[in-house]
Amino acid sequence: MYKTKGIYNRSVRLGVASMYDVYCFGCYKINLASTSIFDVMKYGAKGNGKTDDSPAFMNAWKAACQAPANLRRSILLIPAKKTFLLRPIAFNGPCKPSDIYVQVSGNIVGSTKKTDWRSNHMDSWLEFSRVNGLTVSGSGRIDGQGPIWWKNACIGSPAPGTTCRAPAALMFKRCNGLRLNGLTHVNSPRVHIIVTACNGVIMSNLRIIAPETSPNTDGINIASSTNVNIRDSVIGTGDDCIAISGGSSNIKISGIMCGPGHGISIGALGNGGTDVVENIDVRNCTMIKTLAGVRIKSWQGGSGYARKISFKGIKFDAVNNPILIDQYYCPTRQNCRSSTTAVKISDVTFSGIVGTSKMDNVINLSCSRSVACTNIVVDSVYISSAIPGRKVGLVTFVLVFLTCIISSAFGSTGLSRISLESTTVFNVMEYGATGNGKTDDSRVKSDVYDANIQAFIKAWKAACQAQPNDKSILIIPAGKTFLLKPISFSGPCKPSRIFVQVSGIIVGPTEKTDWIGYHIDTWLSFSMVNGLTVSGNGRIDGQGPMWWENACIGSPPPGTTCHAPVSHFVSDLTFTWLSFNQLSSSCITLGDDCIAIGGGSSNIKISGIMCGPGHGISIGALGHGGADVVENIDVRNCTMRKTLSGVRIKTWQGGSGHAKQISFTGIKFDAVNNPIIIDQYYCPSRKDCLNSVSM
Repeated sequence: MYKTKGIYNRSVRLGVASMYDVYCFGCYKINLASTSIFDVMKYGAKGNGKTDDSPAFMNAWKAACQAPANLRRSILLIPAKKTFLLRPIAFNGPCKPSDIYVQVSGNIVGSTKKTDWRSNHMDSWLEFSRVNGLTVSGSGRIDGQGPIWWKNACIGSPAPGTTCRAPAALMFKRCNGLRLNGLTHVNSPRVHIIVTACNGVIMSNLRIIAPETSPNTDGINIASSTNVNIRDSVIGTGDDCIAISGGSSNIKISGIMCGPGHGISIGALGNGGTDVVENIDVRNCTMIKTLAGVRIKSWQGGSGYARKISFKGIKFDAVNNPILIDQYYCPTRQNCRSSTTAVKISDVTFSGIVGTSKMDNVINLSCSRSVACTNIVVDSVYISSAIPGRKVGLVTFVLVFLTCIISSAFGSTGLSRISLESTTVFNVMEYGATGNGKTDDSRVKSDVYDANIQAFIKAWKAACQAQPNDKSILIIPAGKTFLLKPISFSGPCKPSRIFVQVSGIIVGPTEKTDWIGYHIDTWLSFSMVNGLTVSGNGRIDGQGPMWWENACIGSPPPGTTCHAPVSHFVSDLTFTWLSFNQLSSSCITLGDDCIAIGGGSSNIKISGIMCGPGHGISIGALGHGGADVVENIDVRNCTMRKTLSGVRIKTWQGGSGHAKQISFTGIKFDAVNNPIIIDQYYCPSRKDCLNSVSM
C-alpha cells in the first residue's frame, strides 16, 4: 500500500506515480489527498495471462475496500504491460472510503475453458456490488473470451442455470455515483456491461467491440437505474448497442457511434410483469449498418408504461429498420402471447433524423389494439434508400395509435403535417383473417369467432362503431392476399372519419358457384359511410375473366345468369349520389368507362386522370325510366389514350331532370374514337330504342 498526500503534480509523477502509470483516470482531475494505492502485483498477481490471478485481485480489493474510513480514496491498480487471467469474481461493498478507483491500465482476460466457470455464479464474470463512489477507468482492455460461449448460445430467454446460458462480462449492482471511462471491452460471452439498480452514473469514452454475428452481446444494458449519462463512445456488437430496461428513468445518451448491432433500444419491456421507463433522451448518435436504428419494444401481456422519450439528431447509414415501435415483440416467433394487456407507450418524439435505409418502410409503428400508443411525434425525418434508385415508403401503421403527429417527414416526398389525434386502427388479421389467398377470409375459424361472422365484417363493425370522436383506420396489411366473397360495409358509422388502408391484395372467388346466395349487384359495397377514405398501394382483383365470356349486352333484368357484379377493375368506376367529391392523379385502364357519374351527383372534381383503354369519362347515362339530376361537374387536365370515347354526356329518352354546370377543361386526346359527345338518344343495344336517331 502506498499513501500520498496533497495534489498530484509533476514532482509526484516523477516519483511514486511514474512507477505505476496511474492517476490519469480518463483525464479526470483527481485530488490525491488521503489516497491509498493497492497494486494487484503486490498481492500476488502474476500478470502472465496464464496463471489464475483471481485470488490476488480479491485480496487487493478487500484491502482497498476496507481501508481506514479517514482515507477518502482507494485506488485498485491493474498495471500496464500485463495480462491478468481472471475467473468469475465479485467485488462487493459497501466500502469504507468514500471513493473507490479501479485503474485498468493492463489487460484482463477470461478463461477459455468453460470448466473454469462451473463452480461460479453464471450471471456475470466481473461483478461490482454495493460500491458507492466507484470509478473504473483507464486505457486497458477487458476481453471476455466470448467465442467459447457463442457456439451454443441460448435463443430467447432460457431459465437461469441452463447450460447454454453465458455470463455478462461486467456487472454493476447498486453502485451509486458510478463512473466508467476510457476502457476497451471486447468479446463478452453475453452482454458487455450491465448497470442495474444504480443512481448517478456517467459512462464516457468507451470502446465496446464484438462480431456482428456474436449472439446476445449487447454493448450496455441499463436496468432499474436513474440519472444515467452515456456519451461519446463507440459500440459495435451482435445485439443492441445500448438497451434500456424497466425501472429506468432520466437517461441521457449522446455522441454514440453504433454499428454493427441492433441500434439503441428501449426494452423489451413487460415480459411477464410490470415495467416502467420514462424521461429518456437520445440525441446526436450515428447508426452504421445496424439491423435496427432506434426502437421501443414490449411483450404482450405485461403492464406499466414507457413515456417521455425523445430521439433527436440521429443519423442512419444503411440501417435496416430505422424507427420502430413494437408492442408485439416476440423474437423467437414461437409460443408468442396474445393478450389484451400491454405496456403503454406515450409521449415519444422522433425529430431531426436523417440518413439511409436498407428497407422500404423506414418507420414501423406496431401498437396494441387494447393499450394504444399515444402522443407519438415524428418531425423532420429525412431518410432515403441505401439502394440506388429505390424509393422508401413512409410509415407502416399496425394496430393502434392515438394523437399521432407526423410533420415534415421524408423531405421531398411531400408529406405534410398530419394530426391523427384520437385515431384507432383495426387490423383484419386480428379479427381472424388468414391472408393466404386460398382461405375464404369472409369467414373466420369457428374456434376464434362465431363461424357465421365474417372476419372483414367483424373488423369493419369494430371500426365503424368506435368512439364518436375518434378516427378509425381499417388495415388490410401488406404481404397478404385476402380472398373475399361479396361483402357489404354498411354505415352509418360513429367516427367522423373512416380510413380503409389497402396495402395488401384483395381477390374475388374464381368460381361463380362461390357467389350463390349473395346479392349479385356488387362485390365490395360501402353504404351510408360518411367521411370515408379508401387508399393505399394495394391491389383489388375482381377475377373478371370468368364473367366476361358470357357478359350481358345492354341492360338485362337483374338476376339473369350473365349479370356480373361491380368491381373496380372489371367494369365502370361509378360515382352515384355523391356530393363534394374529388378524384385526382390516377391511372385507369379497363373495358368500359374510366369514370362514370350517375344521377344525383353534384360538385364533382376530376383531374390528372390517365384513361385508356376504355370508354373515357362519362356523365350518365341519365334518365333511364325516371328523373336524374347532375350538376357542378369539373373535369380538367386529363389524358385519353386510344379510348372509344373521350368526354361525353349521355341520356336516355323518356326520362326527366337536368345535367348542368359541367366543364371539361385541359383535356388531351391520343387516337380517341369519339373525342366529344353529347347524346340525348343513348341506346347501346340499338333495339327497341325510343325515337332513336343517334349513333
